[in-house]
Amino acid sequence: MKKSLKGWGVNLRGSAIREKRDVVLELEYLELIEEETLLTREKFQRKIFIQLKLMKIYEEEEFFSFSRSSSKWLLQGDNNTAYFHRIANGRKSKNVMYSLRNNDLLIQGTFDLLTHAT
Repeated sequence: MKKSLKGWGVNLRGSAIREKRDVVLELEYLELIEEETLLTREKFQRKIFIQLKLMKIYEEEEFFSFSRSSSKWLLQGDNNTAYFHRIANGRKSKNVMYSLRNNDLLIQGTFDLLTHAT
């Protein structure tokens, strides 16, 4: 089952790559024609259709890459606790207030900051 699913995934990805290549080549061909002369109505509509199709292909690639990178991050992140500690500590240091300035007075230290805030 695993082998057949893997083969199916490779085939699916390969067909998407071939489709993208074909769409890009056709778009380049139409753009070359457009540089030399005006496109006919049918060719202009075809160009718009191809551009929309290419945008959809790019969105699908972006989604595929995003979902793949997210799963890699989860898989590799579980084994790398130091990575999570760095993320958490970095977030904590961004959210900590070390001092305040009130006119010309500099307020530092946890106790002084709490007293001033309350």
